[in-house]
Amino acid sequence: MGKDELKKEREAVIDSVFIFMNDEIERDGALIAHIEFSFDAESEDTVAIIKETAISYEPICEALNVCIARNYVTHRGLGTGKYGGLILTEEGQGRAVSVEAAKHTIPVAGVEGSRVQIGQIHNYGNAQIGDRW
Repeated sequence: MGKDELKKEREAVIDSVFIFMNDEIERDGALIAHIEFSFDAESEDTVAIIKETAISYEPICEALNVCIARNYVTHRGLGTGKYGGLILTEEGQGRAVSVEAAKHTIPVAGVEGSRVQIGQIHNYGNAQIGDRW
């Protein structure tokens, strides 16, 4: 598997972790700072995410390392272990919401993702593009 494919796979696991965490938060109707997750080897959250996503523990740990490094999740306090006492940050929740919204968007013919290609502009004199002076 190439480097780009590994990155895509890792980002997909990260998205799955975010969606899992955000769904739990929304199910409880709580604020992100009030729900704490533990992804230690045999914890309840670990068992639940593996059952829900069918992703093994090692890729989840790798994804959590990236999430911690990017400040998508953070530790609520000290002494909870590497993957214990984690809370989703606003950035992490924003990504989870964006990923969920992207799943439900209807593809438009000629538009790839969020990229819109308008076409070429040919100008042989003075021109103003947009409404700025």
